[in-house]
Parts: sequence; C-alpha cells; structure tokens
Amino acid sequence: MLEITSELIKILECPISRGKLIYDKERGELVSLDSGYAFPVKDGVPLVLAEYGRKMKLEELEKFKQVVTADI
Repeated sequence: MLEITSELIKILECPISRGKLIYDKERGELVSLDSGYAFPVKDGVPLVLAEYGRKMKLEELEKFKQVVTADI
C-alpha cells in the first residue's frame, strides 16, 4: 500500500483551485483550504480528481483551519 508522505503531498495539487493539499490522516482525506474541497485516500491512493472531491461544510472547513494553524 502506498504511504502518503510529505514528498507526495508536495507534488499533488487540488484539481479545482490548483492550490496545495493538506493531509488529514484522521479522516483519510487530502484537503484544499483554497477550494474547500476534500479528496479521499483509498488504500493509500489519493483520489485527487474533481469528481471525487467533497465540498466541505463551512463549519468543518473553519475547524480544520484552526487545527492546521495550531500544528504550525
């Protein structure tokens, strides 16, 4: 199974905003703060195509931003 590494995340981009993605290991998703979309990681494979994206609710996105900011 493929491991989601920081090197892999650096080369991936959001298919909607073309911005960077942040790995949410707890949910198994790659999140774009720019577009507000989350993309699943299935069996270690990131599914970063627009049709797999899930629009995050505003409250969920804001909460994720707080967690990410606290980790920096």
